[in-house]
Amino acid sequence: MKTGEVTRAYCGRANDRCAQDEGQRAESIRLNNIFAHFGDLLAWHPGLHVIQEMDDKGREVLLLRAGDTSAPAATFYVEAETARVRRVDAFSYMPGPGRVGTRSSFGDFRDVSGMLLPFCTEVEVANPLIGTIVTTVTDIEVGVELPAGLFELRE
Repeated sequence: MKTGEVTRAYCGRANDRCAQDEGQRAESIRLNNIFAHFGDLLAWHPGLHVIQEMDDKGREVLLLRAGDTSAPAATFYVEAETARVRRVDAFSYMPGPGRVGTRSSFGDFRDVSGMLLPFCTEVEVANPLIGTIVTTVTDIEVGVELPAGLFELRE
């Protein structure tokens, strides 16, 4: 692995760290899992409903709200024809600044074992000290043997 490269492993479940966190932070960690945006949206967001249909550069886009109006909730921008999530506007919890607005845009979708996943993610954080975070995935391996204890919580 080269300097600046990161290896991540997802077990396909909600992030196990949630058990160690409480309240809004735990919910933010759970819903920032990649499967919450690109798996079965209704399994992760049971209160999901269409709030608007709009045209975005010739494509029909549905705006979906992941919750009622009693509190802030994520808004998903979903292509009507392909059902791809192109953008998510939400609040995220970050150590230090706390709850901040984020706009996550997704692109370069590729098939990974039958699931279309974005290989490019751009997150704009509503904090001038953080700015924009761009993540590019170079490759994904499925079914890799992992060392025992890799997902154990450490102090």
